Amino acid sequence: MSNFLIIDLVAIQKAEQIFVLDCCLFLLFSRGTSEVSATHFLFTFALPVRLGSSKAIAVMTSQDKDVWELSSDGCYVALTTDHLNVQTLMDRVRSPAAGAIVLFAGTTRDSFAGKTVKELTYTAYNKLALRTMLAITEELSAKHSLKGIAIIHRLGTVPIGEESILIAVSSPHRQAAWRAGEEALEECKSKVEVWKREEFEGEEGVWRANRDGAAGEKVKT
Repeated sequence: MSNFLIIDLVAIQKAEQIFVLDCCLFLLFSRGTSEVSATHFLFTFALPVRLGSSKAIAVMTSQDKDVWELSSDGCYVALTTDHLNVQTLMDRVRSPAAGAIVLFAGTTRDSFAGKTVKELTYTAYNKLALRTMLAITEELSAKHSLKGIAIIHRLGTVPIGEESILIAVSSPHRQAAWRAGEEALEECKSKVEVWKREEFEGEEGVWRANRDGAAGEKVKT
């Protein structure tokens, strides 16, 4: 429990928003909330949570943001708040034994379900997200006999047209690289502990799991 902060339920009343997504309860605090430190971060709670009880709840603190990259043999994963660099990631997977490098770049599009999107904002439980990302790369590396695989995901605000995720894969033959790249993306969207907020023109934004169509259920404003 060294990375957790205990907050009395009185603090919940200070939250600007509370919503449920992927079996986690989220509280979003504004700056200046006295009950919590680093209040500009999104805090996540493990369920079950009984809102009617007086029981204190454990939440993630800014300490969970301290880890930004992990690697193992031929595998590299990272989170960043900076712009993503395609060349840097490709260089991570270069190998004289590779006959192909496949690169995928996911970008912020300007619409969702017929609505105009202004921007996306991503947040993550860094330590857990990175461990999940590394496990994905290690599994795919073994499955497809890759020479290298690297994934980097941007956090914070990602404007329209800018990259939110890069995936680079190298292998002796292109077929394996293509397959591994696509599988890496689908596995990341399905499993990695990253969430996004879609900001729409003229209406309130929506938090979603970082996969198509998984909207959060808002329980308080």
